[in-house]
Order: sequence, then structure tokens, then C-alpha cells
Amino acid sequence: MRKALLLALAWSVSGWGFVPPVNELLSDVFAGRKNGEAMELTFRHMVQIKEGEVAEVIEQFTGNRQGGVIRYQVAGQPPVYADWNGKEYSFRGGKSMPSRTSAFIDIFLAESSGAYLDRLLREHFVRREQLLQFKPGYQPQGDPKTWGTKENYLQHDDIFLVKTGREFGWAIGGMNEPEQKRTVVLSKAGRGVQRLEWVVGTESATWDCSGFTPQGTVGRLPRLCSMTINGVERVRTTVSSVRSIKKDALATARLASRQPSAAAPPSPLLEEAVRLIVRYR
Repeated sequence: MRKALLLALAWSVSGWGFVPPVNELLSDVFAGRKNGEAMELTFRHMVQIKEGEVAEVIEQFTGNRQGGVIRYQVAGQPPVYADWNGKEYSFRGGKSMPSRTSAFIDIFLAESSGAYLDRLLREHFVRREQLLQFKPGYQPQGDPKTWGTKENYLQHDDIFLVKTGREFGWAIGGMNEPEQKRTVVLSKAGRGVQRLEWVVGTESATWDCSGFTPQGTVGRLPRLCSMTINGVERVRTTVSSVRSIKKDALATARLASRQPSAAAPPSPLLEEAVRLIVRYR
């Protein structure tokens, strides 16, 4: 009750900006989510290999936050399988690609706002001090008129309002170093994770998500995502289907990926497309 009154007082004070608590923004994003033991996700990626050359890749991901199996297919070619363990993507035949982040795939796999916040903290999209709304030790007592809410409210300069696409969102700059920057943008309306942004050396990259719609028991999820590198869109992803599954379905998918018929290595076209798809995944 006191926390609600504090926030109400903060909101009512004119002349200074109020930012909703980060954990409450995430609670809105993940409201109603009831993931099962694993998830089955189907993505349709349009990948710009190079200027004028676009490949369509269908990806089926079956797994959870601990790992999974992925089936990739390009029209006219046999499917190719890879295992993901959170650290790398391992293809049949020995090829592997590093997994740079789980912040994107966890939009779909995280079972709660707390689980996703933990991911953002570990990957430096959010810092723990940004979770504080008031100065440490602030314990208002007695008449609310004497609480000094404005004087004790923490205004974080690295949490600010931005517009991505058609929607406004709260940008949280968790890391801001000369060679490394990371920012997450959470929908102002509580719809979802609108953007994940990295700066690594001279390369800037973003995953932008939109079209947030309820997906049964797994909550509200984006229908469209796109990855841009240095200002050029390289991957446009349609989220075709999302469903919660049991662990035995994951075991069945792993078994299918280990059949001799699934041992085909990726073609040069598919390998280059997948490298772009997972570049920030």
C-alpha cells in the first residue's frame, strides 16, 4: 500500500519526470505467461545475404532456456539440424557458431518477468542500481506530506523515453562504454520488448520487435522481428507459430535430429544465412 502511495505521489508531482520501475514494466510484458516444459517456435526469415540476394529460411526451434534442437530449411534443399546449448550452435558434421546472447530468444522462452530480468542483468542490458526508485535507506513515516518524495526519488539519466517504429518505449542503457553499449527498449504500454541494441566496436546492431499479440497460454509475443546491422536490415523474421510442449516432445525432436537422414551439412547459402540469423542470438 505504501509503495503504491509513493508512486502515486511521484506521478502527481509536476516539473520532474517519472519512470515506471523496470521490474513493473517487465511484469506487464510477461503478464499471463504460462510456458510449459519446453517451447516449439517456427520462424520465417528473409535474410539479405548480400545486396540483391535474399534467402528464405524456415527455422523450427524446439527447446527451453537450457538448450534445444533447431531445424533449418531452404526451399529445394534437405533440412539441416543444429543443437543449441546457450553457448553455441553445433551442426551435424562438426561446424559450430557462437551464441552471443540469449536476450532475443528468451523473449519467447523466459517463463516469467523475473527470469527475463535476470537475463538482462547478466547480459548488462540493465544494471541493479537502475532497479532502485528511491534513495537507499528512504523509509517515509507519518504524514505523507512530510515524506519528501520528490527529493528522494532517483531519476536515472540512462532510462528515457524513445520511439521505435510506431510505439513509444522506455530505453534502458545498461552498458555504456567506449567499445561496448547495450540497450533494451520496453514498450511504454507494456506490450513487449521493442528493441535490443548492441554496439560492439564499430558495429551497431538491433533486434526490433512489433505486432505484439496474445498467444494463448504463452502470453503476448511479437509477430514480426528484424535485425539491422550498421543501418542495413539483414534479417526480417515472421513468427509463424508458438506453442508450449512437454519434455517428451523435445526428446522426440532430438531423436529425429540424430537420424542418419538428418546428417546433411548446411549448404554455403544456408550456412551464410544462418550466420546472419544467429549473429546476435
